[in-house]
Amino acid sequence: MKIITFFLSLSALSFFVTSCKKTDLCDEKVIFTNSKSFELCVGQQSVDPTGKFTLELLEIPQDNRCPKEVNCIIAGWTDAKVKLITKDSSAIRTLSFRDFTAGRTDSTQYAGYHIRVTGVSPDTKANQKIEQKDYRVTFTINK
Repeated sequence: MKIITFFLSLSALSFFVTSCKKTDLCDEKVIFTNSKSFELCVGQQSVDPTGKFTLELLEIPQDNRCPKEVNCIIAGWTDAKVKLITKDSSAIRTLSFRDFTAGRTDSTQYAGYHIRVTGVSPDTKANQKIEQKDYRVTFTINK
């Protein structure tokens, strides 16, 4: 009897595990709220509640941040390439996190919106490349 109960429990557990649908938050469009931080994955879009403005994180072309386990003279920076989209136009901009030299900036204005990069994850590690799919960039947008 104990063996039958064990196999029935195992079968039920295996059915439950295989029938659960895994959702990837990076596949979902994010609706942003004025001045509230939100996170995007590479390839993911965020739209304002009216649907009139969309921000898409295209790629991380450069990540020169100093790994936490390394002593560096400077902290380094990360560039985030974004696409800004309205009904009538679009533009591509590169925003830098933690570097304001040589004309770099962490924010831009477009169609009455002020877009700013406020964070990048994951942290870098010595001798480990971060794949594009693993990046998360935190933004705030103000109208």
